[in-house]
Amino acid sequence: VRSDTNANNDLFSRSINTSLDGGSELWFSLLANKLQNNFSAAEGGLVIGNQAVNNTRILLDTGNTGLSGFGIAPTTSGNNWTAYAWNGSSQTVGDANLGVATNGTETNLLVGKVSYNTGAGGTDEYSIYQYVLNAGSVTGGSLNQIGSTIEIDVTEGDLDTLSLTRQVNTAYDEIRIGESLDDVLGIPEPSTTALLGLGGLALILRRRK
Repeated sequence: VRSDTNANNDLFSRSINTSLDGGSELWFSLLANKLQNNFSAAEGGLVIGNQAVNNTRILLDTGNTGLSGFGIAPTTSGNNWTAYAWNGSSQTVGDANLGVATNGTETNLLVGKVSYNTGAGGTDEYSIYQYVLNAGSVTGGSLNQIGSTIEIDVTEGDLDTLSLTRQVNTAYDEIRIGESLDDVLGIPEPSTTALLGLGGLALILRRRK
């Protein structure tokens, strides 16, 4: 998903036709590239939640009526990524300290992890990471956490919608959702050499047995 114009705000949403609460963890990954940094706001992002996001600026809002779920987006300054989460009535925003290029030269493989009911009082724990490749390969790479872990009580059984919002000049590709890190890394077969690239949008869902 990519748009080079600031004339319009873009909204995309897709229903997820499989349960996202059958396991103890929820993982997702996506490729993200900051093409420019010419707008002083959180520039859209990805949300896995219980409803379609209908506001490109939702990631700046302190709450959205009934929204429950998890998100990731650039921060206001544009060169960090941070975690966002909603519990149905309010928003929790994580801190971030990644610092990325904002001229389209740096593609980041970002990973989100939700551990259900493992926090204080049975809350969910949500963390985001940058996945660092191993000499250009996904196999053998490492997770570097971005910011601190969020604790929030989300109704997991209601998560059934993926939304992408684009306020300005950010490209996304290869969105994956699964139950483990291996599910969402997209490790290529030996004959496949190129994982990174921003050619289109792929949504790959691992169905639960």
